[in-house]
Amino acid sequence: MKKTMRTIASALATALVVGMMSFALTTTTASPAQAAVTVPTGWVNVKYTGGVRTHGSVFRVVGNWVWAYEDQGGGVPVGSVYLQFRPSGSAAWKNVAVDRTPNNFDLRQRVNLPGVHRLYYTGGRDAKGTYYARRATGAFASMPVKRKITVKLKKRAFKVSGKVSPNYKRKPVFLVKVKGPKATKGRKVAKVRTNRHGRYTVKLPKRSRTTYYRLWTPRKGDYVRGFSDKWIKTWRTYRRPVAGAGGSADVLQSGGATTSSLAEWRVESPVAGRRLSGSVAPTTLR
Repeated sequence: MKKTMRTIASALATALVVGMMSFALTTTTASPAQAAVTVPTGWVNVKYTGGVRTHGSVFRVVGNWVWAYEDQGGGVPVGSVYLQFRPSGSAAWKNVAVDRTPNNFDLRQRVNLPGVHRLYYTGGRDAKGTYYARRATGAFASMPVKRKITVKLKKRAFKVSGKVSPNYKRKPVFLVKVKGPKATKGRKVAKVRTNRHGRYTVKLPKRSRTTYYRLWTPRKGDYVRGFSDKWIKTWRTYRRPVAGAGGSADVLQSGGATTSSLAEWRVESPVAGRRLSGSVAPTTLR
């Protein structure tokens, strides 16, 4: 009798274990809304500021981190997206910015060294137990960096002064005549050297036509050659002198009228804008 009872108890325990295993296997195949599973993630609409960067400027990346599972999908609800940077010559990635709203991230870094970037999503588990898989993009936005050249106009003296950074003492700075504000090629018209603090001063030529200039430094060390972000515009204007004002141009004729004009030069120096011109190809979710 006792042997029979033990046999029945053993059979019941085995059935219970088998039933539990069957239940566990069933739950792992449910949808994210029903049970804990791991869903793949990836990125879309990633854009960044492209081109050569100026030392000390802001590099910006925006985009969306998303998930997809069977016929469902959307922005990931948990986790963080990191902007990572790897300097030229290094094998290590460093976190430089983080956004804790990965479904609509906006990341920014102040640029000081050349290198490459990537995005890294930490992954995370929501309140229902669904795990959103961590993932990283490949390296993108190879980042050449040029030196920062500040531009300050001395209008009465018709000169430009400023500072080149970083570490640019007693080195050449060129004034380049260009065709327009966005031009990146031109003709050198003056050369000066910075002082021990990296500061420079250069006199602007006076030309009869509207002329554009930019300051330029050659490649040195880790920094590529490049123009100042500000450009300079000069132009000549004419005005009729007032009788009796003096000066060689005030040639008085009979009746008090003048037959000559006074010429003067004017300058302005707007800042060139930066746009989100680079992009990363959308991922294939897997």
